[in-house]
Amino acid sequence: MKTRNLLLALALMSVGTAYGQSRALPILEVNTNVRNTAMGGNYYGEANNMLIYSNPTSLLYGEKKLNVSTTARFFQGEKVSGATGNNILFGASAAYKLGERHGVYVGYRYFGGKKFETFSADGVKGKDYTPMSITLDAGYAFRLNENFSAAVTATFIYDKIARSIDAPAFAIGAAAYYRTDLDISDGAKLVVGINAGNMGPKIDYGKKSHKKLLPFYFGGGGELNIKLPEYHSVTFSAGAQEYTLPTKAKMFTANVGAEYTYKEMLSFRAGYNYAEKELSHFAVGAGFAWRNYHLDLAYQKGLAGEKNGAFVIGLGFNL
Repeated sequence: MKTRNLLLALALMSVGTAYGQSRALPILEVNTNVRNTAMGGNYYGEANNMLIYSNPTSLLYGEKKLNVSTTARFFQGEKVSGATGNNILFGASAAYKLGERHGVYVGYRYFGGKKFETFSADGVKGKDYTPMSITLDAGYAFRLNENFSAAVTATFIYDKIARSIDAPAFAIGAAAYYRTDLDISDGAKLVVGINAGNMGPKIDYGKKSHKKLLPFYFGGGGELNIKLPEYHSVTFSAGAQEYTLPTKAKMFTANVGAEYTYKEMLSFRAGYNYAEKELSHFAVGAGFAWRNYHLDLAYQKGLAGEKNGAFVIGLGFNL
């Protein structure tokens, strides 16, 4: 086996076992919002951080004009022969509200960290190599009225899976949301949404490799927040996604989750993500908000039979 093909196989194996099996670019499938992760991975509720990657329109229905946040996901996967270390996903985003109806967004993601041994065709060991993926993202959201809003995003992707195997790609996404107040207990809010993501041409790794389809998906869901007496509230969420491309890696996923919050300051969360191909998992987490700052933590169980999972931390502020 040539060194080039060996590196390609190892790099894809290192991330494909964690997300999406034979789909390319796992960075596009990892949920960067810590609150959503802890609640089973639902994309369709309100968001408090990493807005461009979850629900950008949440900014348009609050009093704050600026949201800045970062997140880090530490994977603790099983060991892979010829590899050391663990993958990490780091992300950062900023969102700014223009007037009362418009919002603009930017974001950055990095996925990598696991090192691979490399060998030449005659078996001589070379330097270790760390595959990586990065994205640069931009978005725009519009609030039509008190009930309806929509958002669009554009993503530039750079995927480097070996020293001589790298490729750029481009993708777009779109989402729409509906909100309404309900007469339940001391008050309740329902938000539902639909979205489609990772729409774009194939990523081309070069003449000696092959093109791969982006992991296109579409889905819908929402969440119900119910206020209770004396500073308590509970939130229930549910959603579902269908990954349709590439056709050999089609997969249906569904999410359910719940959150308890006290004084809009301390939150406890739990959720479950059902997925085909042995990728179902549960998650738990907590959040703390104080003045304009928030800290969120989550733990997600390992996928595909892995004993270890992933720890996620998010920090952010609003102004």
